[in-house]
Amino acid sequence: VAHGPDGDVDNKNWLKNLDILGKQIQQRQTVLQKDTFQNIITATVRDDANKKVYNEAKLQLRTNVETAGKTTTVIIVPVVLATGGIEKGIQKRLEGLNYVWVNKALLPHDNITKFIENSVVKALATM
Repeated sequence: VAHGPDGDVDNKNWLKNLDILGKQIQQRQTVLQKDTFQNIITATVRDDANKKVYNEAKLQLRTNVETAGKTTTVIIVPVVLATGGIEKGIQKRLEGLNYVWVNKALLPHDNITKFIENSVVKALATM
């Protein structure tokens, strides 16, 4: 679950990228010969969008978690840079539903630093 942008086109791109990450996770589980997840569902909460879009995103998230929770354990992974922000809003949206919450953020993590360093090196190489 990620924050997501206001605009529909941008949001579709966010979801597309999240779906790619989900597929990579499934592939990695297979390579490591570990049980794969039954399904990986991506979502954006779109906190800053207009009320109609926000409520649609909220309903979609709740529906996905509620439906999946009937047959399996739902694990919510907040795709956020740091804790202390939108994850509280995500949890509020899911009140009353059964799920496991991953209380981690992308930062701080060594791989983020490596990613930024590699991006800078690549950008400088194109100059």
